[in-house]
Amino acid sequence: MPKQQWTKGNFVSQCECANWLKNVKIVLDSNGIQQLFVGKGSKYYYADGLENGEPKFGVYTTTADCISNWEATSTIKVIFHLSLTSDRIGRPALQDMFLSTTSADIRSGGTYSVWWDKTNNILKETNDSGSTWHDYPYTLPFGIAQYTKDVGITSFTPFTFIGCCGNGVFINPCEIKIANGLESDGKTPKLITKINTTIKTYVETTTSDISTANVLSDLDSSDFWWNNALYFQDSPPSITTWCIWYDTLSNKYYQGDANGNFTESTQIRLANFGYQANIKRFTSFKPMSTIDELAIYY
Repeated sequence: MPKQQWTKGNFVSQCECANWLKNVKIVLDSNGIQQLFVGKGSKYYYADGLENGEPKFGVYTTTADCISNWEATSTIKVIFHLSLTSDRIGRPALQDMFLSTTSADIRSGGTYSVWWDKTNNILKETNDSGSTWHDYPYTLPFGIAQYTKDVGITSFTPFTFIGCCGNGVFINPCEIKIANGLESDGKTPKLITKINTTIKTYVETTTSDISTANVLSDLDSSDFWWNNALYFQDSPPSITTWCIWYDTLSNKYYQGDANGNFTESTQIRLANFGYQANIKRFTSFKPMSTIDELAIYY
């Protein structure tokens, strides 16, 4: 069978918050440090406790322009939030935030942490290594940035349909089209639509360091899956480890196991990340945030 020439596999087709952040840019402050600027009218989700035992989320809108206005003493990755009480930007380090049902996952050695309390669906912070916790009135993370000492923000990636918070991943309401075989003519690629109607979360629990891997989900459950092996080819890869194979002939995804068996799957790649096991935190996180990144070209 000759190789087909369609160009797209799966991609995000709709995401309510894709255009919520207004006029985002990196600007110089009075000290010559590069800061993040977010314009008036920007919006993002925030955790609003529980309703009938289920997580409840609201949407906050800024009433003025916001700037990060911050200088760090080291080169780090930073998570950004919008304050719910004033027009300002919060910026905990990636390693200083975590998602968990208890405060036990606070980073060892860190006096300051931000905790997304899954049990009560609220953000909290501590300044004393977890001895006391206070409400943290900010939105969910709206993006991740690289901060370089004496320079400031050198790159920024917004969180649209997917984001992270230290050791956890969340998916916002969105619609995603997924590769699902061929139409009856045997040539035209077929896509199915998956819709995520609420914010779903996942906590990474591996005990191994990960230099780079992919976050995968089928959107049908709250479970996520990660794997560092993705193959795009017209026959099963000769490998006996967990992996994802996209069959370029049939326009389908398959999940491979440790015995070399492949089962048809609708797990799709949403982001990639690095992870440091001893502190239970991501070291990097990059959403597959554009159609070009999510699509499959060959």
